[in-house]
Amino acid sequence: MKKISVEYAHIYTNQDYKLDCDIFKNEIDKIIETASRADINLTIMVDDYSFPDVTFDYNQFIKHIEENTNYKVDEMIRESQLVNYCDIVLGKINNEKLKNEIISWIDNNKKYPCSLFIATWYLIRLGKIESELLTEHSRAEKLINILPSSFNKFEEKGLEIIENSEWKNEVVNIKNIYFDGRGKYSLITK
Repeated sequence: MKKISVEYAHIYTNQDYKLDCDIFKNEIDKIIETASRADINLTIMVDDYSFPDVTFDYNQFIKHIEENTNYKVDEMIRESQLVNYCDIVLGKINNEKLKNEIISWIDNNKKYPCSLFIATWYLIRLGKIESELLTEHSRAEKLINILPSSFNKFEEKGLEIIENSEWKNEVVNIKNIYFDGRGKYSLITK
């Protein structure tokens, strides 16, 4: 098990993957100052579920990220790979109002909400849900997520799901670092 799992470069398949990676590199550099690279798992998430685009070039995306951060990507996960695990998390929500709200959203939209994917992804990375997506060596004690500030409300809802489950104590092990815009980013740490 790693000490820290860092998710960065979360992108949709219908987006241009040629991101300005300075913010990712700078934040990873800071994290590595406090923990050795061997203790960190660097993960990127590609959302191929919300806005699927079969023409997205995963290899080019990874190449772009690695060349522009000077860090090798340890894991690349597609959001659609989490679908089978979302029901596990949904079944563990102990707040009936919240659970019914999510079930209603699923019924109305015929797909899972981002917040449920977030909670599921975090719990897999923390090793609380068994999954073949990550090896024991890739799971971590703490999570750091470097994300656009536009994700904030979905992240908060994902944390609310975890807080209303048997894994409520894990929320303290999750830190989000938000940035604004594309190009040169400004940080909003939360």
